[in-house]
Amino acid sequence: MKVAIYGGTFDPLHSAHKEIIKRLSGMFDKVFVVPTTVRYYKKNDCMFSFNYRFEEVLKFVNSSNLENVDVLDIEREVSNDWRFIDTLNAVIFELKLELYVDAEVFVAMGSDSFSQFTTWTSYKEILDKSKLVVFHRPGHEMESFPAEVPADRYIYVEGLDMDI
Repeated sequence: MKVAIYGGTFDPLHSAHKEIIKRLSGMFDKVFVVPTTVRYYKKNDCMFSFNYRFEEVLKFVNSSNLENVDVLDIEREVSNDWRFIDTLNAVIFELKLELYVDAEVFVAMGSDSFSQFTTWTSYKEILDKSKLVVFHRPGHEMESFPAEVPADRYIYVEGLDMDI
């Protein structure tokens, strides 16, 4: 079984997020969408409330009949020192207790995030526990990808050249 985890602020939920969620639904047996509480790269920007962003993602998933997609609220009440590795560990822990004991885990992100991936806390541990699914975003091309991430640790998905 192949499982994808797609985290993000979804602030706001836009057409590219929706397209990525739909594509992940078609590519994986199970998809977990995880709205984040902590904004890592735009610390001073305001965000819509967690509840609003969570509900918007949930409404989209339900209205799109994406039966293999779950929206998780595990980041609803986390501290500012919470990082994606904590989310990954929490989801993997839940997977091991559920039906997905032998799941192959993938982490989905845009190529803009992938370009900064080696700055993430515990990025090597993330790569040890999962592979990446990288969706192309205009302006963040393959030549900007981190050389430290072996090509066999990620899948690159082109064709998401959408206006956001």
